[in-house]
Amino acid sequence: MSLLGDGPLHQELARQLGLGITTRPDASGTPLVVVAEQASDVQAIVRAKAWLPIAAIIAWRLPESALLRLFDLDTLVFIGLPNPEAFHTIVADGPNRAAMVEERRRTARLAAVEAALTTRGRADETLTVGGAL
Repeated sequence: MSLLGDGPLHQELARQLGLGITTRPDASGTPLVVVAEQASDVQAIVRAKAWLPIAAIIAWRLPESALLRLFDLDTLVFIGLPNPEAFHTIVADGPNRAAMVEERRRTARLAAVEAALTTRGRADETLTVGGAL
């Protein structure tokens, strides 16, 4: 398993989790861990999920609405830095579906609050107000 990316955050996460790091997927189909730091990363992961072997996603400082999109992918999502031992156990054994459902519910509640407190609404969508961006 490898972490996809080459930035300082990626290198630090790979080191802490004991993962290899790669800047591009290889043809062997090695399972990847990807990092989502922005709503645009979430969009890229949604598109790439069909052809990349994504084993887990680490969500880093994302708005709740973007987290909801990740939960919709039915892939392991870790919010923030996961505990290395727990990370490897969960990836090897598979996710606890009940825990994932509960985390998605909590995120949905927080996303509703987030949307109510912002004028933009969902962080992963472009909204128009009065016909203008």
